[in-house]
Amino acid sequence: MSMIPLEYYAPVFGLFLLLLLVIFVPRERYKELFWFGLVWGFLFSTAATFLISEVFHLFHYERVKPFILFGAPLWLTFAWIPAVMLYLHFLPEGGEWYVFPLYLLGFAVTGMEIDGVLNQGGLLVYDHWSPFCRFFLSLGWFYL
Repeated sequence: MSMIPLEYYAPVFGLFLLLLLVIFVPRERYKELFWFGLVWGFLFSTAATFLISEVFHLFHYERVKPFILFGAPLWLTFAWIPAVMLYLHFLPEGGEWYVFPLYLLGFAVTGMEIDGVLNQGGLLVYDHWSPFCRFFLSLGWFYL
């Protein structure tokens, strides 16, 4: 049995990513990276979740009300802001040819695993979805 109630998974995850951001990203980079996090993190995840859950009905979230926006849990969409900021901060510049593909695969696998944890926890219910689908979505998302 989990020590954290199910309803607190999303806020705790969002605060955990914010803590990682504060620890690893210098304050001077916040202003530069925030807008990318807002657009590619918050807005894109809200739009993608709306399309996937409300339009195509591939999955849906449970036990996240009243903090839901267009079918997406507000805390999880906010969590994408520091996630994208961390991704861009650690994005490898140059180096060997295989560094960026491995970095990209690492983030895509992480997104797939988080998807699986949310499903196993009961927050994310698959209608016609799987973590494997999330892997390809994340792969395309982080490649852009």
